[in-house]
Amino acid sequence: MQKRDLKLQVAYCFAEGGYWLMAVVLGAFITPLLISKGFSEYEIGVITAVKCVATCVFQILIANFADKYAKKIQLKYIIAVLLGIGFLTSIVFYFVTPGLYVTLIIFVLFGIGITCTSPLIDSLSALFMNHGRKISFTVARACGSVTWAIASLALGTFCTIYGENNLLLVQAFFILFLIAVILLMEKVPTESIMTQEDKEVQEVSKEEEVHSVFWILKTYPNYTIYVVGVFLATVCFNLSGCFMINAIEMSGGTQTHYGIAEFVLAISELPTAILFSKLRKMWKLDTMFIIFAVSNTLKAFGILLWGSVWLVVGFQAFEMFGFGLFYAANLYFVMEILPKADVVKGVSFVAMINSGIGAGVGYYLAGVFMAVFGLRNLLIISVVFGIFSIIVMMYNSKKIREKEERFDGDSKVSCWRQNEGKDISGCS
Repeated sequence: MQKRDLKLQVAYCFAEGGYWLMAVVLGAFITPLLISKGFSEYEIGVITAVKCVATCVFQILIANFADKYAKKIQLKYIIAVLLGIGFLTSIVFYFVTPGLYVTLIIFVLFGIGITCTSPLIDSLSALFMNHGRKISFTVARACGSVTWAIASLALGTFCTIYGENNLLLVQAFFILFLIAVILLMEKVPTESIMTQEDKEVQEVSKEEEVHSVFWILKTYPNYTIYVVGVFLATVCFNLSGCFMINAIEMSGGTQTHYGIAEFVLAISELPTAILFSKLRKMWKLDTMFIIFAVSNTLKAFGILLWGSVWLVVGFQAFEMFGFGLFYAANLYFVMEILPKADVVKGVSFVAMINSGIGAGVGYYLAGVFMAVFGLRNLLIISVVFGIFSIIVMMYNSKKIREKEERFDGDSKVSCWRQNEGKDISGCS
């Protein structure tokens, strides 16, 4: 790696690491923060759900704006402005404790100013790589996982000593740090935000039609079933995780133990990312998603067994083969079952189901079920959602294997994979 590329890699690692350092407050500690502000379980569910859904909407609008004005406005300046909104919102929310409706507006602004910057920061690497710069997004993203894990551990102790509301000041400081990092990065190429994958799809699209999401869902049942499984698993994850702090406190733990649990959850994703190429040689992708659903459900079951703080903490390690495996395998699975021209759209829709709709529904139901049924019944319901996700992933795997059995002679290449990037109707 050339010296200038190494310098850019270090700067980009600071950007990704800085983002996840900042995001841990509203990611891992959103429930303790809102509890300290006096909000009820139901209100917490509503607030977090609105933030997730609003983020989905504004991500699309912001991405379109950034792409439309890419030649006039550098991407890093757009990111800096959004982070400025996040900084001001953090300061306002630190000093005031408004009612529910004003808080909903505040969390929409948090979604715009903090959460929506994540895909834009990811896009920085694509812009540089498309201009021949040798940097690794994987390395930078790993730095983000490490900073999230360390921050979770540190901020758990911080909450115990200084209180949850002071997390907003920590978040504001991290935002300023990230703004400085982004602005000090070298000039970003001012052209349309398009990854190499997007360009390949664009080339394919000249000969092959790009379809709507509804057409994809109708035409590729394995993809549709997979999306349903991801939705159920995401709801399970958020139902069980939203009030994990309550389970820890009822087991005699503190915010410090909660921070340790979040640390274990985050750091457990790293081995999967590092060893994923070896895992692919061991398991087929559809098998991986059965393992993902099972591990995600077991993690929820572990929280259900609250009574021992360290049991709850230990079960977070199932994230290694839970969403840690999902994030590593998702792109490859979608590439395998959809035509090339529809891959980007397919991956984006799964991301929206995961981080937007699924998370929003999960958080909202968590608030409702916690208020109506209590913690233990909430966790039982989360496990039920997890069991349904296992059933769906197993059913999808069965259907995929049935298609794979229609191979040509001894080549054992399935008919539907022979038609990669084409209509697979002839394989039925």
